[in-house]
Amino acid sequence: MIDDVQKSRAKEFLLALTFVVVSAGSAKVLESMVALPDPAVILLLGVLCAAVWCGLTLSIATAVASVLVYDFFFVEPLYTLTVAKPHDVVALVVFLVVAVLISNLTTRLRNQAGILAEKAKTEAVIEASEDGLILLDPNGLVVHANEVACAILELQRAGIVGRRFDDLGSDHPHYLRVRSAVGDFLAHPERETDRVELTLFLRGRDHYFVLRPTVFRSPDGSPGGLILAMQDVTYLRDQEGRREALVATLSHELRTPIASLSMAQELFVRNGDNLTAEQRDWLEAIREDVHRLRDVAQDLLDLSRAQALSIALERREVELRDVVARVIKIFTPQASEKGVSVSAAMPAEGLIVTGDETKLTWAVSNLLANGLRYTPAGGRVDVQGAVHDGAVEITVSDTGPGIAPEQRERIFERFAQAADGGEIGSAGLGLAIVRDIVQAHGGRIRVESAAGGGSRFVIEIPRG
Repeated sequence: MIDDVQKSRAKEFLLALTFVVVSAGSAKVLESMVALPDPAVILLLGVLCAAVWCGLTLSIATAVASVLVYDFFFVEPLYTLTVAKPHDVVALVVFLVVAVLISNLTTRLRNQAGILAEKAKTEAVIEASEDGLILLDPNGLVVHANEVACAILELQRAGIVGRRFDDLGSDHPHYLRVRSAVGDFLAHPERETDRVELTLFLRGRDHYFVLRPTVFRSPDGSPGGLILAMQDVTYLRDQEGRREALVATLSHELRTPIASLSMAQELFVRNGDNLTAEQRDWLEAIREDVHRLRDVAQDLLDLSRAQALSIALERREVELRDVVARVIKIFTPQASEKGVSVSAAMPAEGLIVTGDETKLTWAVSNLLANGLRYTPAGGRVDVQGAVHDGAVEITVSDTGPGIAPEQRERIFERFAQAADGGEIGSAGLGLAIVRDIVQAHGGRIRVESAAGGGSRFVIEIPRG
């Protein structure tokens, strides 16, 4: 690698020397042929060529060499480096200054042209990307945004370049979510931010993008800005769709033989008087296995539904106060039987969002059921509604055992283990479904909890 660099520098040095020789020879020939009054212009042309092709250092060296050549071949007395006349000294000094200035200016122009060319290449790459890309400078100003990013956030590129990203004047849910996520990322760069997934109908189908903010630095180590990459994960969602279709098929196919096994087991139970003790033990083992298989089949069916919830939404105005009231009414008997009080505190108005009422009801139901599952007798589960920063918030809090910090990071993963070692899917699957529903509505969900201090789940959904 070092040898290649040295060879390249040697070639540039020889090229610069060639410019000096050629320009000096040309000036000498022209002087003899047409009585050229001042050959300095021809020598300056050689300096200019060196600046264009060899860079600043060699072009300045070429300027110095040209002064010496000019003095040796064209200044009386010829073929010496002495100067007899004062005005020749001035001419040589002016020649050197002009040559250095030409070298400097030409090199700067060449460097700027190179920068512009690299910028054009970078912008071409950004525009060709299937991902949405927005580049911010260290002050948060938008430097560049490709068409995909503008389509995702519904922004006009001409109106956002040069403006602060957190003050673009848009109330689109996608922009509000990205702006909030970027603010959280900059405030807590060491902390893993919530996953932000955005959906865009593009080229005849839904496309799915995941926000990935990345800080970059300049070559000197100073902050260079922030890259907001909205990565296209549509192909991953397609793969998930195929897996979910397979899971749904398996679940459906399992239910029929499981039902037959369950009926056979019930028939044996009815004739239990004719069975030996060992046969009764086998029958009990069969009963437990059938029950376990039925739970597995139901979990598979729930899993296959989870992603479908986040895709197909029947959007209309939904009054979340009515949704909460209906869910409270459904769970009140169960809460009473367990000895847990359930209450709701909702404002009189302002809780209207645009979304799918059935799926939002399912989301609130899952949170309430989760709170009841882990709240001991004598505890309480509270549901509260509020309007904050252009979004509707629904909070479900309980007085259960809480969630350990290491489990809060994965509580929304599908089939995450319950905090107390309960059934797989008893918490994780339901919360994964809630997350999918909320994200499909352009919102987000977060959990605030501490071991032994209860849990608080907050749903945020943009209004309108």
